[in-house]
Amino acid sequence: MKHLISAFVTGGLLLFCAVRPAAQEKKTVSIRGRSLYRNGKIAVGARVTANPKTQLAGRVMLDHSDSEGHFEIPGLEPGKEYSVCASKQDEGHWDPYFLPFGLPSGGQCKDITAGQVSVIDVFLAPKGGTIEGQVLDQKTGKFVLNGKVIVYRPLKFLHGEWRPVSAREATFVPTAESSLDGDGHFKVVGLPSGAYFLKVEIPGRKISYFDSQIMDTAARSIAVRAGATRKLLVRAP
Repeated sequence: MKHLISAFVTGGLLLFCAVRPAAQEKKTVSIRGRSLYRNGKIAVGARVTANPKTQLAGRVMLDHSDSEGHFEIPGLEPGKEYSVCASKQDEGHWDPYFLPFGLPSGGQCKDITAGQVSVIDVFLAPKGGTIEGQVLDQKTGKFVLNGKVIVYRPLKFLHGEWRPVSAREATFVPTAESSLDGDGHFKVVGLPSGAYFLKVEIPGRKISYFDSQIMDTAARSIAVRAGATRKLLVRAP
């Protein structure tokens, strides 16, 4: 590193000292734009995040859109890839990066390279889907009053994103659960579009899988669509 030489006089002597230049701050860039509903209408108060694409954890930059839908996120590293996502969870437009079922699957994120793009429109993620129903005891014909339903989705990180795979291939199996109430009712909300599996846990009994299976390999998948409710009658063997 080169040094600056500073000279000054004190007591008749000429003194020299080396002065290191101040460390330069790392340069960052911003991304700005508008948050929109899927029909093109301005989305006021949306939460907009810039998620680093090449890492599963780390600092996430964010902003909230103003009364005209505008947002600005500073502090991005030039040349680094980000997924920019918008959500309004109070309206059911879930954040696709922080859903329990894995990163941008089912979301409306926009991929950018910081510094190459500075202005974008980003659309809200679709509303989450719902699985709702009741659990029936096949032996007694009565609804199960004590237990829980667990919805899960086997995933594996492939080509930069989490993708649904078979249970045997999965490296990550996120879950969401619902306890059974007095009439065996359950409800799991906030699911991005895709295929899911469901298992029932009842105290004192073996785990069972939808529909009426005792092995996870025989479990039947359940298709969920954004903003829609899938209603089921689950029979526990």
